[in-house]
Amino acid sequence: MRRHMWIIGLLMVWMSLRSGMLWAAATGEGTADPDMGLTKVLNIEEPWVENAVYVGANLNNDFSKGHQFDFWAEEEVHFNATWGLEIDTPEYLFQQPLNSKISDWGPISVGVKHNLLRFGTAKSTRAFLWTLEVEGTDWLHPSYTDFPGLGSSLTFETEGGIRLQNWMIQWGGGWIQALESAVDNVGFLNISLGCPLNNNVVFQVENDWSLSPRLGSSTWLNTDEFIPQIGINNIGSWFFALGESFGIDQISWKKATTSLLVESDI
Repeated sequence: MRRHMWIIGLLMVWMSLRSGMLWAAATGEGTADPDMGLTKVLNIEEPWVENAVYVGANLNNDFSKGHQFDFWAEEEVHFNATWGLEIDTPEYLFQQPLNSKISDWGPISVGVKHNLLRFGTAKSTRAFLWTLEVEGTDWLHPSYTDFPGLGSSLTFETEGGIRLQNWMIQWGGGWIQALESAVDNVGFLNISLGCPLNNNVVFQVENDWSLSPRLGSSTWLNTDEFIPQIGINNIGSWFFALGESFGIDQISWKKATTSLLVESDI
């Protein structure tokens, strides 16, 4: 039980910040354009603090036995214009084939975000955001055999975004420190470039790179993924994104993965 006390404490902090968020919304404190005209990228943590809910799914297009399919949800809350909190609810994990009955609830994560630098607005010709985040992840009921690599960890990450006219560059990089032997330590850097095609559709290209030592080995695993994606916005408070990732794992090509994301501002 002691191993999970930190996440209970963070959830209590979240409840306090949630109350502060509701107060800020009622009083108008915060920023009207938290994203500075930037558009959410599938696998890059947004460098702004906001009030929003995300849901998504990832489907490995290799339907052979053992490959993964998962659903996830996340809530972002802001206490003021520069401090926010992220809650990642346990994703629901499946293994192919779906009738194999191999499924489980995954880890839960809680993170604190602080926006260090920002300038511009959603209507300015240039904008910049730079944010730091610390996130803790815990798996209350681990299933290492069916879903290897998942487990308790701490993530230290920096996130940023630049907008020049309509062109957008975003990045997120950091280190995942494993808190148990069944989980890899991972260094990662994700970068994207995007621009709107019209008032409602945004095209972005994302590159995700990671490097981690193999468990029980002196060798390192180098993974690189390329993810073209389309985002659809300006539909009230809703945003939709769909992407297809193609990657290489050392020298072997990975099967493509389809990712879907839906956001609603709150």
